[in-house]
Amino acid sequence: MGCRFLLIHLKLQLFVSFLFQWAVTTSVDFSLAQLIQVIILLSTGGKNGGGYEASKYVVILLHGGILLLHGVINSLPISLLSFLGQLAAIWNVLGMKKIPV
Repeated sequence: MGCRFLLIHLKLQLFVSFLFQWAVTTSVDFSLAQLIQVIILLSTGGKNGGGYEASKYVVILLHGGILLLHGVINSLPISLLSFLGQLAAIWNVLGMKKIPV
């Protein structure tokens, strides 16, 4: 009984972990899609200034594109991802040196 319960518990825990990881990733990507939509709206004149307000379908399409891009980046070789991470760190260090305090 104990071994069977442990196996069921571990499978359930694995399922919930994957579910939450998926939910967090998609919600962050959807927030990014909404942020891009708002940036476009504000940069084209705002809501009262005749700016471009994307429909919900455009935001969903943008979200799908971000998810696809996210998947492509995750499938790149680890050596390339390591290089990109180091490049981003150098970029941030150089950017911090340019900001006057």
